[in-house]
Amino acid sequence: MSNNTTLIPFNPNDFYYYTNDQTPSKDECNNMDTSLLDTGKCDNSELFNEHHEECLQQVLCKNRTLAETLQQGGKNSGVDGRLEDVKTMFGIEQMDIMNYTLGVLLVGGLLIGKIYQLSQFGNVNVK
Repeated sequence: MSNNTTLIPFNPNDFYYYTNDQTPSKDECNNMDTSLLDTGKCDNSELFNEHHEECLQQVLCKNRTLAETLQQGGKNSGVDGRLEDVKTMFGIEQMDIMNYTLGVLLVGGLLIGKIYQLSQFGNVNVK
């Protein structure tokens, strides 16, 4: 048997590269003042040059939060949607089968009843 564990190397340009050594811890991110990032001062080149370390830390925290949210909330989301679609289609097919079955039984019952009624009066001419 082979081991199914796959090691994925992280690229610094990857969205999930929040586990690197430069990313602040979760507690540091929660306690960090994000005013530079929120006010857009990190987008201004002059202010960015003055506050590049703080801006980098705030962006890494934001990336960490988004990546963790994606990992927690996105598990099997495609599979769950597909499962719901399959359940809906199964319910529709099940209802169709019940309708067809009831229709066949009703028509068959009416036909047998009519044949029985006609045979009672002797009007059935079977050759």
